Amino acid sequence: MRILLSGALSVFAACGGGGGGDVTPDAPAAIDAPPHPIVGTWRTDPFQPGGPTRIDVYEASGRYLRGASEGTWRIDGKSLTMNINGGSERGRFHLSEDHATLMTFAFEPVGTIDGAVGIWHTEYQIDVPVDSTMELRADNTALWSEIRPAVTTMNEGTWSIQGTSISASFTLGTPVNIGMRLIPNVALGDTLLHRER
Repeated sequence: MRILLSGALSVFAACGGGGGGDVTPDAPAAIDAPPHPIVGTWRTDPFQPGGPTRIDVYEASGRYLRGASEGTWRIDGKSLTMNINGGSERGRFHLSEDHATLMTFAFEPVGTIDGAVGIWHTEYQIDVPVDSTMELRADNTALWSEIRPAVTTMNEGTWSIQGTSISASFTLGTPVNIGMRLIPNVALGDTLLHRER
């Protein structure tokens, strides 16, 4: 079973256990202001070859479409906020220099990274703000630590890689499997998207 990083957050919470310019859906853009480079239509990269994909659309107006669901989006510094299905998700994102690849809920390298091996860090918020660090070691062991208001969790586990997909397993009372995407040496995150137009 694959649990996306954003989906795994509720598991951590049940156990007690973060661009470019600003886009604000409620404010009109300056007449000559170009749209943010994230504007466009994106297709998710399947976690496994031949796996399911979906289309995400970021409109210049701040409207956001995820498959059949509709909401809003905005960027504040390095964080992307998406309001959809009655909830709000905010996390760091990585947009490639050519604006062709987008990763959401992205971890950034801390120090030297060798492909996937090293220490990765991010900040995000679904219900509460979280400061998260993932250490992927060369011996395929892992340490995932998260700091939430008044609570810190540290979980040992294991990880493996197939192509650009990372599978990690941690025990939080019961085993939890997490799937992540990798841009070697650059970003580790939840969803990897490729620009359609």
